[in-house]
Amino acid sequence: ARSHPDEEERQRAHQLVELLTPLCKSHCSDVGHDVCIMAMQTLGGAGYTRDHVVEQMARDVKVASIYEGANGIQALDLIGRKLSAHHGQSFQLLMEALEATFDGARDHPVLGELASLLAEAQDTVRRVTGNLASRGLSGDVKGAALYASPYLTLLSHLVTGWLLVEQAAVAQGKLEALWKEKGLESEEERATLLEGRDDARFLDNKVRTARFYVKTLLRENEGLAAQVEDGDFSILHAVL
Repeated sequence: ARSHPDEEERQRAHQLVELLTPLCKSHCSDVGHDVCIMAMQTLGGAGYTRDHVVEQMARDVKVASIYEGANGIQALDLIGRKLSAHHGQSFQLLMEALEATFDGARDHPVLGELASLLAEAQDTVRRVTGNLASRGLSGDVKGAALYASPYLTLLSHLVTGWLLVEQAAVAQGKLEALWKEKGLESEEERATLLEGRDDARFLDNKVRTARFYVKTLLRENEGLAAQVEDGDFSILHAVL
């Protein structure tokens, strides 16, 4: 956005930065806190004490979801301004970037299944985005705003899966080059290599992480999509 020699490319990059900013700020800060809480839970009672640093991390990271625009405000900014900015071009640019990765990985023997699952998740995000846009255009601003946060999480899950699969594609390529260099053909030989080399384990774990995320955590998007599309609006009329 700042240094590319082509002005049009700088503009496209700037539009993507605008769209991704609320996702990076909100989703990463929420997940960061969740990770700390999970670490405390894993340690049991000891995690609640100062014997381990995770209780301090949980307290310290919580403010990240509050300052620089509380995450609920970030979600409202996403659906209210960022999705419609530049006549929707920012969202379309993001979808095109995702499609390029998914299409390139569809025939990959290891990552093809993940690419197909992510493509399905992308179709869901497109549908839900259209649903929200229709509400906003029809004047149902409160109805759209009510599910802004679930929508931000929905889109963030898709973007995270995309980035993990991109990393996994690079890692898998390097692993295959390493196997070829060492002449390793059997799964047993490759497993032995993983036991003895940190760099090989790092690459292998990139692939496994992407697979776990897409086949497990990304499934949460099915429920989030239902929330946004079929959500109940009675809370908007509650008497407080």
